[in-house]
Amino acid sequence: MKRISHLLLVCGFVVVTSNLTACNKIDDVDIYENNTSDIKWNDVADSTTNALIEHFWHKDKHYFVYNSDAFYERKHPGYWPQAHAMDVVIDAYLRTHDQKYAKLFPLWFEGIKKVNDFRGPSGYENNFYDDSEWIGLTMIRLYEVTKEEKYLNAAKQLWTWIQTGWNNKAGGGIAWEYFQNLHSKNACSNGPAAIMAARLYRITKDKVYLDWATKIYLWENVGAAYELYQLTADKTFLNDSRKAAYYCISNASMLDIGNNLLKDEGNGDAGLFKGIFMRYFVLLIKEPNLDASYKRKFLTFFNHNAEILWIKGTNKKTFMMGPNWADVIQGTNELTAQSSACMTIEAKATLKP
Repeated sequence: MKRISHLLLVCGFVVVTSNLTACNKIDDVDIYENNTSDIKWNDVADSTTNALIEHFWHKDKHYFVYNSDAFYERKHPGYWPQAHAMDVVIDAYLRTHDQKYAKLFPLWFEGIKKVNDFRGPSGYENNFYDDSEWIGLTMIRLYEVTKEEKYLNAAKQLWTWIQTGWNNKAGGGIAWEYFQNLHSKNACSNGPAAIMAARLYRITKDKVYLDWATKIYLWENVGAAYELYQLTADKTFLNDSRKAAYYCISNASMLDIGNNLLKDEGNGDAGLFKGIFMRYFVLLIKEPNLDASYKRKFLTFFNHNAEILWIKGTNKKTFMMGPNWADVIQGTNELTAQSSACMTIEAKATLKP
């Protein structure tokens, strides 16, 4: 699978932070127009997540198709988007405890092997190490929700594979791809790896995972810092997360300035970037020890993005949401864009004002 080398809008949590401008003084909290006092966010989340399932979940093959309603076309549905689409379903289950979402968990667990061209029915490892990491992170979430060992075992199996991506080219780091790109050390293959190792340590208390998370962090100084902060209470990690997040929401190259939104990154893989950023951005917003001035600014920015996405960027007939959160999508939508937007809506439905 072809992957863009920089995940621009994931940089808050998976891009090198050493070159970010220092954020010792925060600007005044941005003022946005507020049109949302009557929005019922649980209902919005129900509608948009159910649309994801209705238009992308293949009821017979048990994976998500790439183009909306294209259940019988030949286009490969992609492997790594399967993780993020299922993450939305997990979000919905945690929010509602509706068993209709939980029923998809074991079906997905077996079904996604059909779209893993590297291992197929024998396992979940993929030649793209970052794809393996995203699938692994979803397996960890499924374990945390269900406590079924098969999900944790799959995550451990994936981690054993992911470790093989570390080599001494460029001084270390997890490679992007196994066959031809062992020299390519990208944020997209190291940020998720550090987060996955940190979460495996949180569950198992096996220090080898914490050592790996720290090793990757020290090599790239990535924004998986927040996961390490949770495990170690070292405020250096929290400060790195805060700086990276602030950079992402204040740098003009990453924004749709006219609408004060994360910019349209287009279709394909790029369609997922905003939602991934928002998932980890909200974890930071919820952190009790985050400075109040940053919390206000981050919350204001997040709320504005969610509100514009619903008001301007959602087709109210189909509940489809495209890569441009300020414009309604017409026609066929892609799994990456819908999943990205749904992540944001689900987060909004559970985030206290």
